[in-house]
Amino acid sequence: MPTVNLTTATVSGDIKDTETFEFTISSAQGNNVTITGKDEVGSTDSWFTPNPATITQGDTSVTVTAAQITPLGQYVTYIVGGMNVSSAAHIVVGDSMPGLERRERKAS
Repeated sequence: MPTVNLTTATVSGDIKDTETFEFTISSAQGNNVTITGKDEVGSTDSWFTPNPATITQGDTSVTVTAAQITPLGQYVTYIVGGMNVSSAAHIVVGDSMPGLERRERKAS
């Protein structure tokens, strides 16, 4: 499963529309950590659901679902509440359908 590590602001794996991925932190916090989707200029953008997502006190991850494809040449990001982070990863959410279409063509 793809992950977005909030502690290091890095993405591992490919995030695809309608598929799940995880927001993770390196160590459990003594409070809830909230993650709110933003677009590249900082406006609220519900590119995952639920938005905001919450890593509950004592946990190190939350699973969410990608909710939209990133427009060509753009990215989405997030803002974190409840812990200090130095920056936010620039994330591109791809379309999950092209892979399905390719498999269908091979089968015919």
